[in-house]
Amino acid sequence: MCCYALTCQAGVIDMHQQILSTSSAQVSIVKTLGLSGLLLVCMALLMGAGTVIQRITIEQHLFYPSRIYVPENSPIQLIIHNLDSTPEEFDSFALNREKVIFPNRPTIIYLPKLASGEYGFIGEYHPDTARGSLVVLPQHEYKAQQQSNSLHTQPDKGGEDVNK
Repeated sequence: MCCYALTCQAGVIDMHQQILSTSSAQVSIVKTLGLSGLLLVCMALLMGAGTVIQRITIEQHLFYPSRIYVPENSPIQLIIHNLDSTPEEFDSFALNREKVIFPNRPTIIYLPKLASGEYGFIGEYHPDTARGSLVVLPQHEYKAQQQSNSLHTQPDKGGEDVNK
């Protein structure tokens, strides 16, 4: 029994030394980067490379925009801001998500990489009006759709009026 206790104690000491050496390595990284650098690194790790961020607004029990386009095989962050004075519940069986969106507050819903297709969602408290869909497109179709949108939404450059 004494040999077993000594062996266990030696194992615990080894583990403790490994933890201490790892901790000292982490401390030196923090010292090198500083707190702001560490926060940036942590945020990058949490967000992951290639995360698509889409913003949705709830106003008068409607989703704006009601149709959102994202590329396939990219993690997604939906930032939903409820501008109404009452709560709404984002609900989607297709996305396997359900979350209450409190009034006058943004909420983030994280979604994994999704295959191409259309994924519907509703506002459960106002299902007749609060409806939308997340359209997941293949990469080439998504890029073409983004270019098409940017052509239609470019601001007027204020050039000369050609009708003069």
